[in-house]
Amino acid sequence: MRTTDPALIASGLRTILTFEGETGAHVFDAHGRVTSKPITIRRIAAQPQVTD
Repeated sequence: MRTTDPALIASGLRTILTFEGETGAHVFDAHGRVTSKPITIRRIAAQPQVTD
């Protein structure tokens, strides 16, 4: 959409029905919920590197 307006970006994102990701295609319903398969999002906290 070539804009930084949050409302226009949100509106444009709602029109995406299929997204090809790392694990394959993800399909969204009219409410924005993924209908193709479960998605797990993990956050990995950085740990100090040990050098012995």
